[in-house]
Amino acid sequence: MLFGLTDLGGVHKFSADAATPWDLAEGVDALSVLVRAVERVIEAGRIRPQQPTPAATQILSATHGFVLLAMTGFIDLQGIQDVMFPMTISLIVGLGDTRRRAERSLAAAMRARASQSAP
Repeated sequence: MLFGLTDLGGVHKFSADAATPWDLAEGVDALSVLVRAVERVIEAGRIRPQQPTPAATQILSATHGFVLLAMTGFIDLQGIQDVMFPMTISLIVGLGDTRRRAERSLAAAMRARASQSAP
């Protein structure tokens, strides 16, 4: 399902000159946005110094997996609170942030998001 290049049966639809999704412009564009965000988080001292591409790929893998489960009905709206929020905290703490700072950041992001959607 990544970038519409595979289906749930795992049939790959790469072009002749693309061995992986990251060889395609769509893959590079999508991952590069996340890599730059991870670089900023590292520079801000929120996670330990590390190669940003593997960290970004971990984040992409976690969120992509969650979205696929939600799209197929395995996770409902309550799953955002029961699964996505704890998974986000665990991932960011695993990358080097403190639990307290990660929880505060998530709470601030949720407040900002709620204020954007308020009438």
